[in-house]
Amino acid sequence: MIRRLITLSLLVVAGCGGGSSAPTSPAQVPTSVEYATIEGQVMVGSADLNLASPISKSLASKATPNASITTLADTPLPNATVDLYKISADGTEEIVAGKSTTTDANGNYTITDFTPAVPGTGALTDFYYEIRATSGDVEVIAAAAPTEDATVNLTPETKVAAIMLNDVLNGAQTIPQKSIIDQLNTVVSYSLYNYGDTVTQPSTIATAETNLLYIGTGLANDSGNAEFAARAVEADKTYLGISSSTASAYLEEKVIRRGCLYDADLIVSSDAINGAFADALISGTTVTPDQIITAYNNNSSSTATASATADAFGNILTAIENAFTQGTALATSNVIGVYSQRDLSAVATDTALEIDQGLSFLESVVGCGGSGVDWIGFTNELLGTSLAYNSSAEKAGESTAGNYIVDENLYPSSTAICQEGGTLGGIVILEMNAGVSITSVIITGNGDPLTLIYDNEHAYRINPNDASAARCIGFGTEKEITVTANFSDGSSDVITKTITSLDVPEPTISSVDRCDTELGMLLSESELDPTCVSVSRPVFQWVPSPGAENVPTDAPSGSKLMYVFDVTSPCSSYQVTSPVDKSFMLSPIECDPAACGETTGTCRLFMRAEVYDANGRIISAGPAAFAYVCVEGQPDCASSDDW
Repeated sequence: MIRRLITLSLLVVAGCGGGSSAPTSPAQVPTSVEYATIEGQVMVGSADLNLASPISKSLASKATPNASITTLADTPLPNATVDLYKISADGTEEIVAGKSTTTDANGNYTITDFTPAVPGTGALTDFYYEIRATSGDVEVIAAAAPTEDATVNLTPETKVAAIMLNDVLNGAQTIPQKSIIDQLNTVVSYSLYNYGDTVTQPSTIATAETNLLYIGTGLANDSGNAEFAARAVEADKTYLGISSSTASAYLEEKVIRRGCLYDADLIVSSDAINGAFADALISGTTVTPDQIITAYNNNSSSTATASATADAFGNILTAIENAFTQGTALATSNVIGVYSQRDLSAVATDTALEIDQGLSFLESVVGCGGSGVDWIGFTNELLGTSLAYNSSAEKAGESTAGNYIVDENLYPSSTAICQEGGTLGGIVILEMNAGVSITSVIITGNGDPLTLIYDNEHAYRINPNDASAARCIGFGTEKEITVTANFSDGSSDVITKTITSLDVPEPTISSVDRCDTELGMLLSESELDPTCVSVSRPVFQWVPSPGAENVPTDAPSGSKLMYVFDVTSPCSSYQVTSPVDKSFMLSPIECDPAACGETTGTCRLFMRAEVYDANGRIISAGPAAFAYVCVEGQPDCASSDDW
């Protein structure tokens, strides 16, 4: 089996090492029973039942489905062998002796008197369970971490969730919180159920495990609830294994940037501020909404109320809970709470928040691009640090908040302007005292000025229509960029940055849902001859694979390759705001023109590889790739050579 092969291969990598513990013990609910019992029903699709054991098939006609289970499967699996497997933090798995049973005529099973799971403490002794039901060529799985008696149903959807969990953990040596594992099961079940026939339905037969991996990794990048739930697993495993070397990247990339859908520019933007919050996380420091708002009001041109902001953050947590348990779409404005939601059900002004939770709360107050705050002063007051104002206009005592360049996100990307290198683009963000405005911002590349456009009262962006050679940086070469900001009170600030242009590869795109099933062949790059796909939400695959392996050789240490894309159909368009770090993606929109009453039309996928540093900041981007698909049976596919 592919999933088990993955697990076994991880043992070679994860067999050694000391590991790290979480910064503080999570608010884990203690096990309330010495021994636990689980029960549930096993469900499969009718087509899979044909490959079950003969006796299971003969009993199936008497079975009654449980209507309360969220699944597209329509048939309980009777007389299947059900085994309990213990999955340890080091990646090993073992069958729990004496706990095997058989499903009854309605596919129901019960396993009694086993040791409750121990998840979410960050220790190598943590473990969770997989319940596996087998019959003939059929195997249905569910991952679970029961800390007391529980109901665990097994469906094709829970098998996808189990594979996603295994894929995301990837030998992490940490087991997520029980609530995070349960959440993934629920969200994946709702997602696949709501997608219905628009996606290839998961099969539980052994030979379909490859497709389950495709579906699972595709869901983990579908820009919907399933992706948010998978990212929550990823964030939780990182938090539980946090160390002094990973804390800064965790806070900025996992909590802030992903929570803000990569639209965050403040709060932990400087290394000094980031490091202060990372140190506080490692030391176990907690902060309350009252403390956060007090520090915010004392270092901001705006004011907020602790009780109101605590209530608002509580509403975000409630919105997450409702979306994930009821299968409704989670509003993007509420995503900020997903990645540090651990055991938070309500928030009061005196609730002790760990540092990552406090940053999520703070960004819910100021917004993902909040301004008007002296972040140095805020950090010093909240954490008791003594960070120095270290830019020309930010020196301690020179002004209350200072007029200075807060952050810049300048990077080169491949465009037609610069044929043999990258074209500099990006944005500069500034801060100033009340009553002070920006009089000019000048960006030069090796002395040559670039034209800028006004973005908002705190930001300027390089004009994308600037075709000057000053924007060009040859592949593998460096260019010194100088940013100068002048303010209406006569002050100014200057920063310099050296930028290297990386030769980032152009991706090649295929689909696991091609009508001709020839996976690996490129999808059509022409709108006039689109490639036929069998479902309206196909799973796309691309190479090179993301991660650290395929970044250019001159990329900084810790860099990783990720992808951005958008999908346009005859009915709608969708731009994915969070970079993708998997090799598969489920289309976030339907590519079928019939979905909106159109008679013809193709679906276009745009994709570009980008290199990010360890903190999730883009440092270089490659050329764009395009792919066009049509849905089988539509007029656009009539002349295709693919079916």
